[in-house]
Amino acid sequence: MRAGPGSFLGVRVGFGVGTSLGNLGPIPDAAGFVWFRSGMDCAGLEGRLGEDSAGMGTLKTGGAVRVEGAEFFVRLLRTRLPFRYGITEMTEVPHLWVRARVRVGGRAVVGYAGDHLPPKWFTKNPGTSFEEDLAGMQRSIGAAFGRAVEAGQAESVFELWQRVYEGQHRWAAGIGMEALLAGFGVSLVERVCIDAVCRDLGRPFGSVLREGGFGLRVEEVHPVLSGVGNFLPEKPVRSIFVRHTVGMG
Repeated sequence: MRAGPGSFLGVRVGFGVGTSLGNLGPIPDAAGFVWFRSGMDCAGLEGRLGEDSAGMGTLKTGGAVRVEGAEFFVRLLRTRLPFRYGITEMTEVPHLWVRARVRVGGRAVVGYAGDHLPPKWFTKNPGTSFEEDLAGMQRSIGAAFGRAVEAGQAESVFELWQRVYEGQHRWAAGIGMEALLAGFGVSLVERVCIDAVCRDLGRPFGSVLREGGFGLRVEEVHPVLSGVGNFLPEKPVRSIFVRHTVGMG
């Protein structure tokens, strides 16, 4: 199966406060992007991420978190060489960027996230087309962000994630959507909120997580983690091993 040129152009997704998901459609621009309007004005809200947290002192509390809307941008990317995984050979793939308006402690911040929309990554059904797989991914993403807006204000990123995650998986089970696909949309909500909090605090992800800025309670994710304490190293690692996967068709 190959993802063909322009195969993502018929997708409909997007939302903003007071905006119906069904009323929004793609608007191609001259640069080859498809812009899903949300009615949200992000002008002037871009945050800046600060330098490493060494010597910066006690973490400022991020405060309550609320997702108010989002815009989605998609561009078709071409692989350098055919990439084969499972039952799929991928030569082209839509890449999604999400720009969300998030309130952090009452302050307007923009959070960003992005990911590929790959065929057969979340579902392994050989009987569906790429267009059908893509529609499923878009449905998951739209549902998750809709739930995030409806959830209103939460005391932390973790609390908001819990609300969206639980609602999303109840909904997915009711319509027969695979849990992995349902979780993809939730992960993008989680990522834009994490990014927004880091930008608001001017701190990198590692230090915010280490000092409790996301309100993470690991024992509520898996009870076996209860009592593990601070499981993170005192400082982020400075090097990693890079794993490069080469899939040849």
